[in-house]
Amino acid sequence: MKKSVSLKIATGAALVSFVAFACAKSDDTASTASSNNTTTASGRPTVVECSSLTTELGQTAVTKLAEYGYKKCSMVFGILIANSNEVTIREQDITAMTQSIADILAEALDNDQNGTADDSTVVAQLKTSSTGTWINVQSQANQTNEDTIVSAMSSYLGKDMGIKYSWLAGDYTASMYGTIYEKHMIVEEVTHLMHHYGYAKAYPTKWGVSDDGCGSNTSSGCDWNQSTLTKLAFEAMTSSSNWYYHGENTTNDNGSHITGSCAGPSCAAVEFIMNVVMEYRNIRHHDSDNASSGTAFPTTSSGIATILESTANGIAMKAILDDATQNQFIKGMTWSYNPTSSQ
Repeated sequence: MKKSVSLKIATGAALVSFVAFACAKSDDTASTASSNNTTTASGRPTVVECSSLTTELGQTAVTKLAEYGYKKCSMVFGILIANSNEVTIREQDITAMTQSIADILAEALDNDQNGTADDSTVVAQLKTSSTGTWINVQSQANQTNEDTIVSAMSSYLGKDMGIKYSWLAGDYTASMYGTIYEKHMIVEEVTHLMHHYGYAKAYPTKWGVSDDGCGSNTSSGCDWNQSTLTKLAFEAMTSSSNWYYHGENTTNDNGSHITGSCAGPSCAAVEFIMNVVMEYRNIRHHDSDNASSGTAFPTTSSGIATILESTANGIAMKAILDDATQNQFIKGMTWSYNPTSSQ
C-alpha cells in the first residue's frame, strides 16, 4: 500500500513538477509535500554535479559540500546522496558508484517501482534538511575526517548515513555479502537509514529505537519495551534461544543484558531488524557470527518465519513485516530500478 509523494524532476537547477499517483490504494491522493528528485524522463535517478543543487540544498550547503570534496550527487525522493570519492572502486567511477547507490535507495523506497515512494510519512522524515538525513559516501580522506564533516554539515543536511571508503573497497567474502557484495553492503546502509531515521520516527510504537536511559556500552537502563521491534530484538539477544548476536557486542548474558559498542536500541535493534528483513525477503544473508551458545540465526526466509512465529513478540513483528502498508521490501530487490517497467 502506498502513500503517494509528489515528485519533481530536476535538470540542473530547472525544476519541472508533476504529481505521481499510486494505484495500490483506492483512496490514494497526491501529497502536498513535494520531493525533489534528479531523475531521467523514465523516473530513474540521475547523477549530477553537487554544485548544481543550490535550489534543492541552498548555496551554503553546496559550498560546504565542495569544501569537503563532494562532487557527484543524486536526489532520490528529496534525499541527498553525496559522493566524495575520486578513484575508481571495483571498476566503478564516482558517477557509476553514485548511480548504483541512488538506484538501490530508489528501489527500497519505491519497492513496486511505480515511480511513487511507498510511504510519504517515512519519506518526510528522511528528506534532506537540517532535521532530515543524507547519504554520505566517503572518500578515504573523508572517512578519516568523518566526525568533523558530519558535524559541519548537520545544520544543513541533517543526520548522515555513512558509506565508508573502506567498506566500498574492502575485500568482502561471498559468504558474507554474496557475489554482489558492494550492492548488499549498500542496501544494508539504506535499510538502516529507512528504519532508524524514517520508520522509527513515523511509527514509534512499531519501530521506535530511542537510546534514552541507556548506560554506556550496555543495554542496561534502555527502554526495550518502547516498540514491537525493541521487544523482539532484546528477546532475540538475551533469551535462552539467543538467536541474534552483533559482532561489536562483547558480552551476551542470557536473560540479563548485553554489553559492547552496539548494545543500545539505536544500534542493536536497527542491525537486528535489517538482518531479519534481508533474510526474510531473500535479499542477502546475516553478516555476523551468531553467539556460540543459543540458536543459530536462520539462513532462509522460511527459517525466519518459523523463529518469529515461536514467540508473541515475534508474531507481532512478523505481522508488521507482512503488512503491505509497512512496505518492508515486499517485492525483494531486483537491483535494477526502472519504474516505467512496472507501470
